[in-house]
Amino acid sequence: MAGKSRQKLLNCSIVSLSATGYAFAALRANRSVVAWGDNLRGGEIPPEIAALKDVASLKAATYAFAVLRADRSVVSWGDNGGGGISVPPGIARLQDIVSLSASGSSFSVLRANGERLAWDVGGDNIVHSEYDD
Repeated sequence: MAGKSRQKLLNCSIVSLSATGYAFAALRANRSVVAWGDNLRGGEIPPEIAALKDVASLKAATYAFAVLRADRSVVSWGDNGGGGISVPPGIARLQDIVSLSASGSSFSVLRANGERLAWDVGGDNIVHSEYDD
């Protein structure tokens, strides 16, 4: 671990940890995230995501991370071939997401209306499904 990343971890309260196959990310008590490991697979957070102070939850796929924000939107970073970087535009603009999950090279969100959306491999293969009680 680089000295700069180690110093970031020593100076913060960590709420949760997640790991890809190549990097780690931590959700801090101040609702920001920090990451370390392979820069191309999630170890380096894009500046616009590193500046966030409203992260509600953090999830990891094999090569990428995604976060659910307090405004109920989702952003991601990491290897585009592993679901990162490219949250599909139709999902990126949503602000009614209540849950975020990850598996392998994909991410999935649950909307307030019960609709479940999933994407993988660079934002391709969007799956829509609805669940009734």
